[in-house]
Amino acid sequence: MDHKIPDYLLSTFNMVKSAYLAGIPPNEYLPLLRLLYEEMSDRNLALTVGLLIGTDAPLVLNDIYRAAAEMKLESSEVQKVRKKLSQYGYEEWLKEE
Repeated sequence: MDHKIPDYLLSTFNMVKSAYLAGIPPNEYLPLLRLLYEEMSDRNLALTVGLLIGTDAPLVLNDIYRAAAEMKLESSEVQKVRKKLSQYGYEEWLKEE
């Protein structure tokens, strides 16, 4: 994809990209969506992750809804992703806006 990430999503994009330099592993994809779903609009989350993984945002949106419906924020999988993102500025990111 050759879309440019909007400035207002740049910090999110950079945080996730830094945490997943080799790409988002399949077993962390839905937990990542579930974690970020708490803090972002559906559209912005779909756009950000879509640009990261090279997929159209509407396809990611379906995955976001699936993650939100099937996973609890407190689950060990989601908390594992939170811990990983914390090494790349997650707590500071939460304070943005």
